[in-house]
Amino acid sequence: AALAAAALLELGLPAGLSGVLIAAPLLLREREPLAAAAGVLAAVALQTLALDPDAFPVTSIVAIVCASYAIGAYADGGPAVAGLLAFAAGTTLHAALAHPDALAPALLGGTLVPWTVGRIRRGQRALMREASDKADQAERDRERDARAAVTVERMRVARELHDAVAHNISVIAIQAAGAQGVAERDPGRAAQVVALIEEMVGEALAELGRLADDAESQPSLAGVDALARAF
Repeated sequence: AALAAAALLELGLPAGLSGVLIAAPLLLREREPLAAAAGVLAAVALQTLALDPDAFPVTSIVAIVCASYAIGAYADGGPAVAGLLAFAAGTTLHAALAHPDALAPALLGGTLVPWTVGRIRRGQRALMREASDKADQAERDRERDARAAVTVERMRVARELHDAVAHNISVIAIQAAGAQGVAERDPGRAAQVVALIEEMVGEALAELGRLADDAESQPSLAGVDALARAF
């Protein structure tokens, strides 16, 4: 749009419409860089035929530079090289017929240099995408590792919960079974069994609380004597 407006200012009406025709193909430069470059080159040839051949508008030069850059920046490897050769042949032929004195600038400044800059820019974008993809993959790996760590921790807590509760329930079951046989013959002993069962229930609840909030340290050998007396 800026190039078309500049062409209208540079050439006026109706000649400026040829500049609009030259700028229009550049709208496709990212999606179809080769077609855009061919359209620019064809429109430049028509402009030269329609206008004074000795005059080569600045906006037309800029359009050629943009078209060559687009080939380098947006075309794949093979098509980019083929597009460069074809575009260089077109700009060279145009310069040879219309502006023989500008043959070298047309080939170098209008074609080779912009194409090279476009290839460099394409490589930079590829490196940036690769770095971004690696960063995304690293983030996904960290999230996966974090989920795996959470799963391992949950399994550890579940095993400890099972061991602690199973132990206390086993003691309660044994003591309850024994209490049935001594309840009538030895009420004092039965009362001790009931007290032990109550103690085991309290320990089980305390262990559940410890595993829930992980507020206390892991069991150690210091508690072996107390554990043995519980049986």
